[in-house]
Amino acid sequence: MGSILSNTLDEKIAEHARRQLNNGVLLRLEISSVDALINGVAEGGRADCICVPASQLPIEIWPLLIERKPLCITAKISDNSVTDFAFYTSATITNAPNSAQELFAKGDTASALDDEMVISIWFPITRLVIAGLGPIAEALNAAAQLLGWNVSMANNPDVSTSMIMGLSPVDATVVIHHSIEDAGRALASALVSRAGYIGAVGSSKMQNARADWLAYRGYTDLSRIHGPAGLSIGARTPAEIAISILAEAMSDLRPKNHQVTPAH
Repeated sequence: MGSILSNTLDEKIAEHARRQLNNGVLLRLEISSVDALINGVAEGGRADCICVPASQLPIEIWPLLIERKPLCITAKISDNSVTDFAFYTSATITNAPNSAQELFAKGDTASALDDEMVISIWFPITRLVIAGLGPIAEALNAAAQLLGWNVSMANNPDVSTSMIMGLSPVDATVVIHHSIEDAGRALASALVSRAGYIGAVGSSKMQNARADWLAYRGYTDLSRIHGPAGLSIGARTPAEIAISILAEAMSDLRPKNHQVTPAH
């Protein structure tokens, strides 16, 4: 899944994987001038890639990846063979080598390779579900894209509620629906989801109407909902409102990303 250097190396890695070798291997792949021209990347050069049978990885990592937990995997390299895999979570990263701790502390997906060890860090990308359309939704989409977030927009209440239900503690949703019914359904889905941030755009009158709709259906604890969404910074334009909402969301989500301070 995915691609490497704009698909330049995908087929070479797939060709090696088809051999179904038992152990992990360090591949040093050359980028030909033809491949570079076809895929629009810098001509020439080399890429180091690790190709590992999934069966060789610690079995404990799969539930963690499904749960979208930050994860660090290290392995030893000897004569281009990759062995001795170990994994670390936010709770155990202090047991990892210092170089792995330092890379993990940056809070972003990354990798590092030297003559003896390869380090792979995976951090989940925040998902933002925007329920509803309009200028604020468009501004939110544009600003969140700059943050590198994975953004989904939906005006259909059935679609938006479905997407919201799948959110995790590192994700966010902002409800912009003008219809009380549509907004209420989206917020109800958010409250039973694990979303780390729930924002509701609208006036105080709109917020009260939504709260009444939710209370009538048994949703009385609305403490997770930020409404009106956004930090109090005097925002007026859609762009300013979007920035205030994303700043508030980042404040809520950042502790859940489990940043750590590397050991020295």
